[in-house]
Amino acid sequence: MAQESTSFIIDGSHSLIDSGQYSSIINYLEFTFLEKCKKMRKTDYTSVFISNTEGSKNEEEIDDIIEICSCEAPMNGKLFKNIIHEIMANNSKDALKYIDEGSIMLVKTLFLSNIQMSQAFKKRKIKKQIMIFSDNLNGLDIEEEYLELINEKLENTRLILVNCSPETLSAESEWNIIIERQNCNGLNPILITMDELTKKINQFATPLVKPIRVFSGELRLGSDIEIITYLEPRLDEAAFRDKLSICVTVEGFPATKSVSGLGRKMMIKETVVDEDTKKEEYLTVKSVIEYEIHKSKVKEEGEEEDSVKQEEEKNHVKTEYDDQKKYNNVVVGTNNITKAYRYGFDYVVVPPTLLPEMQFASSPGIDIRGFISRTSLPRQYLTSESVMILPDLKLGKRRDAKVFSTLVDVLMKHDLVAIARYVSKFDGEVNMVCLCPMSSSNENIVDIFSEFTLPREDPGRTYSTHVNMLILNILPFAEDVKHMTFPSLLNPPNTNGKSKSEVKEDTTVEDELMKNFIASMDGDDLSSVNNDLIYRHYSECNKTGTVIPLPDPHEKIFESDPLMKPHITLQYKNQAISSWILQKYLPEEPTAPFTPPMFSKELRKEIGPFHNTQHTLSQDDKDRIKQTWTTKEGQFFTSISNGKAAGDMRSWLATEEGPSQFEFL
Repeated sequence: MAQESTSFIIDGSHSLIDSGQYSSIINYLEFTFLEKCKKMRKTDYTSVFISNTEGSKNEEEIDDIIEICSCEAPMNGKLFKNIIHEIMANNSKDALKYIDEGSIMLVKTLFLSNIQMSQAFKKRKIKKQIMIFSDNLNGLDIEEEYLELINEKLENTRLILVNCSPETLSAESEWNIIIERQNCNGLNPILITMDELTKKINQFATPLVKPIRVFSGELRLGSDIEIITYLEPRLDEAAFRDKLSICVTVEGFPATKSVSGLGRKMMIKETVVDEDTKKEEYLTVKSVIEYEIHKSKVKEEGEEEDSVKQEEEKNHVKTEYDDQKKYNNVVVGTNNITKAYRYGFDYVVVPPTLLPEMQFASSPGIDIRGFISRTSLPRQYLTSESVMILPDLKLGKRRDAKVFSTLVDVLMKHDLVAIARYVSKFDGEVNMVCLCPMSSSNENIVDIFSEFTLPREDPGRTYSTHVNMLILNILPFAEDVKHMTFPSLLNPPNTNGKSKSEVKEDTTVEDELMKNFIASMDGDDLSSVNNDLIYRHYSECNKTGTVIPLPDPHEKIFESDPLMKPHITLQYKNQAISSWILQKYLPEEPTAPFTPPMFSKELRKEIGPFHNTQHTLSQDDKDRIKQTWTTKEGQFFTSISNGKAAGDMRSWLATEEGPSQFEFL
């Protein structure tokens, strides 16, 4: 990630505070600074200024400008708390009454912020940007020579204007002229509204998978088993010389990644007294693993069992400490611990000199072992991260791309999926995978591959071609079967979950409404998904070019994809942590008990059976859902979706909040 410095300038005018947009600015900055605290990037610098407010607190001693922080990195909890307290304290101050002069103050603060960034970084290559929040962008009135001076000073600084007023920015505004000149300089300035930023922080963040190569090897079909498990480097070229097999140099990039959980650490909370003040600090716990041997207590000679003691043990309630009383614990040091292998009823310790001989030698590669019909592979088997396999145009040759593309075309024509043996790295573990063919067309992808695969007589010509690829998914092994149940590959199920040999007529016991609901979310019919828009080049997906949350016009494409669903548990945990920080961490002396947040409107849409981007339920099913929710039986579902305790449904429907739940009908 490139180095970045962002300066936030807030207009503290009286009109902005009275309009209520000042609170929206605080909410946006709280979300932005919390994200910065999570990442803790040492190259992400932050500056905060409040302009057009009473007071003077800056290095240049300019009136009506308060400097909260200047080029601070990384963002931590203490800095985050101080910034928010300073911004919130401006609500209680008497802001300047002269709104017209407030626009000039924004320009002065703009110069001050730019000067401080120039002095802090000097000739360092760093991305600099200034974000201004104001409701009086149309009120700027300066001469042409000052506009030229602003563009000269902002030669390498991008400007982000946030309009907090319901009025749009006029074309004759001086700010609009500054933005047009920045566009000519290639700085990509942004003009957005406060409502767009509020909508952005309430949406689900769709993380992008970075295009980092995770695999490089050969794709082989029909190779000898001795070549696959070679032990000498000279056999590496044998697969290419084999006339009875196909060997293509390929590389892999991550297509989907598993959702990682929240980073948690075991900490000790201590209270430190410093100059008659108490501070709470959190210290990291160092874990130490201790081993012990349980030796059974030997019964001494002449010791007889007491009948009273036997009766007590019979009536005794067993606890976790009873087993420790039966043994004499002997602590064992880590130097005396070694690994042993189970052999029958005994354990065998292998000498260190023989350990290299036990390792299985393997090299990166994909070896196709067979083919099955695409409909014969149940969706339950696709549980791992997926990798996009493409021909390697740097290490390979042009013929590799032709052979690879032909193989994908044949698989798509016959509706087949390849089953292969997969090794990701040298001496890595061996997995069985499925290779699903896919073809995608995109202008950005064509621009990248055209210099290798297409003639370049006319550079301005738009080529229309498809890029063939294979999507790799690791199939479950025996260890996975212990925890999950998978359908048989020999007798695959239909989309309704029943195997072909067990299809029977539906009985009256089956809930017809639930069956229709499940059928409406069938993931096998993906005709509405446009692969040309989803599988795009990485540079096109990351148009904002910054780490701060800004609206991206390409996010609408992801919203129409029925396969992209948020992780409900993880999203709610993040929401609960943010609520705890706002309720317990930011206030100086929090007194109210912590109130867990309710499910957001977006989460309720994803959980409810009425939200689906691809299919819709029939009107009869919707009426039945509404009828069920208006009865006593619907109390439980309302308590879950609404985050409340179950109550009288009819009284809830009489409120303004109740009917809003049925907007989907």
